[in-house]
Parts: sequence; structure tokens; C-alpha cells
Amino acid sequence: MAKRTEIFKGAWILYLFYGAALAILLLYFMFPSGAVVDYVRLSAQKEVPGFYLEIAGALPCMGPGIVFRDVSFYRKSAPGLRLARFERIRLVPEILSLFREETVYRIEAEGLGGTVKGKFIPSDGGKKTAMNGNIEFSGISLEDLKAVSEAAGRRVTGSLSGIISIASQGGDIISLSGLARLKAADAGLELVQPLVGITALRFSEITINGVLEKGRININQADFKGRELNGNLSGSISLAVPVEESILDIRGTVEPQVRFLTASDAAPEVKAAMIQFFKKGKIGFVLRGKIRSPTVRFM
Repeated sequence: MAKRTEIFKGAWILYLFYGAALAILLLYFMFPSGAVVDYVRLSAQKEVPGFYLEIAGALPCMGPGIVFRDVSFYRKSAPGLRLARFERIRLVPEILSLFREETVYRIEAEGLGGTVKGKFIPSDGGKKTAMNGNIEFSGISLEDLKAVSEAAGRRVTGSLSGIISIASQGGDIISLSGLARLKAADAGLELVQPLVGITALRFSEITINGVLEKGRININQADFKGRELNGNLSGSISLAVPVEESILDIRGTVEPQVRFLTASDAAPEVKAAMIQFFKKGKIGFVLRGKIRSPTVRFM
């Protein structure tokens, strides 16, 4: 009798496993991928009218959560230019937070040559975009992140890492507030016009600490080390839509390196004048105007 009971219990366990596996398979194959993708795309267009998403598909994942495949971001005014692309974005709520007043969501993304991880908490401010959160990213290719080059109006390269904390009470991107600590390695900035024969500047490292305050980015400290120039800067960026209309108000100092002069193809008399000018060592500068067409004044 005891043996038959054990066999009966074993059969029930197998049936339970079979039922769970069948439920998972049904959920996987019958998951309404198209409906979920359409909902996300339409919601994104409603909240950020100037941009739109393209998503190849969505599938359930363990967590439970959802994985979005091949996600691309575009600006409506330039539909042929993909601003960014992620091969995979995974969105999962923290299980314990489901039983609390505020649900915490974790996000993991792979793309642009690197990874993005973070968490956010939708707030009850009455607007869908109201939330708090933080994002940590590493190895992001600035060359693949076309949004940066598009805003700057010139080619920008390098590997970007950092942490961004944000808070939003709802509204557009300009209404965000938060903190940012960024670091770019092996970075390059194409110059709109050659500077004494130099068409691009290269930096081994750029570090930026900033504060985002509802329409304004305050750069507390930014340091850069490069093969042509070393220096630092601080100031503010008044944000606008589109981003390239944002206004710069930045001051800093630069310290030209030997390569800045040796790489120049300027005439000998111009080089001689430059050498005399740069004997001062560190030189102050002011950078003002729109991001795409700023004016620089040395002091």
C-alpha cells in the first residue's frame, strides 16, 4: 500500500511538471507579441511626439518580464537616420515590489557595442511619464549613438560609460531633473572648420559631472586629456527642442600639447605666433551659442 502511494505521488509530481511546462510553452507561443509591440510604440509616440520606435518583436521571459528584440529609435523629421539601436531590451519587475505600493522595474539592454542596466519606479503623479530611476551604462559606442553626432552636427567617436539618475513629474524630456557622472575614453570630436590645419581633436579621457534641472544642464566640472589639448570647463546648457537648438554658456581653460603645434600645417610665421601665444600655458576660453554652431573666444 505504501509503495502504491509513493508511485501515486510520483505520478502527480510528473503531471505538475508537465502542466507547468505546457503552460510555459503555451504562454511563449501564444504571447500577443504584435499587440504588446503596438501598445509600446503608440505609447512612446504619444509621450515623445518628435520620435518613434521600431520593434521587431516581444517575448515573455523569466522574472516574469518581457524581452523586446531589435529596438530602434528614430526622429520623425529624419526617418532615414537611426539614432540608436538595441539588439535586446529586457524589462522585469522586482517580485517583492509587486506586493508594495510602488513597483520597481529593472531594465537591461544590449546594443551600441555596450550594455545598459538600471531600475525605475513609476510614481503616482497622475502622469504616465512620472517616475524616478537610475541607469548605468558601459562600453557604449558614441559613433553608433547617432543621437549625439546628430545633436552636435559633427562626427563624435569614443566609448561612453557612466551613471545617470533621473526624476520626472511627467511631460517632455526637458522637464527631467537628475544627476550625471559620465566618462568617455578614446574620444574624438570632428571640427566644423579646421583649426590651424587640424580637422579633429582626440582625447584619451573625458570626465563630466553634471546636474539636470528642468530644462538646464549645469556642468559642475568636466576635465579632458588629449593628444592636442588638456583642460577643463564648467557652465550650463539651456535645453531646447530640437536638441541642436540648445544654447551653450561655458567657460574653461585649455593647455595645448606639443602635438597641437607639430600637427599643424599652418605657415611658419603663424606657428611662431602661436608658440608665443601658447607660452602662457593654460589659456581661458568662453564657448557660447547653439550646440551646432558655437562661437569660441580665447582670453
